[in-house]
Amino acid sequence: MLADMITEIDAARLLVWRAAWLARNGGYTNAEGSQSKLKAGRVAVWVTERAIQIHGGYGFTREYPVRAHAPRRQDLRTSSKAPSRSSSW
Repeated sequence: MLADMITEIDAARLLVWRAAWLARNGGYTNAEGSQSKLKAGRVAVWVTERAIQIHGGYGFTREYPVRAHAPRRQDLRTSSKAPSRSSSW
């Protein structure tokens, strides 16, 4: 499970770096920014949920840093959703 988490974080990071590189070198379109935002938001929520599962009950106590990220899950979940196809027509 930890390897899956690290793999997803690295994939999201590479998408962000790719969008930044394209923006700096003139090949950027809105698709790259949207892709990186979508992936990074989904990965942040997914990794936070898995970290809470790994820590079990300790994931909700104030002594562990996992709890600090838990309230941000809902914000990331709503901000990383792409508009549905029906809403864009």
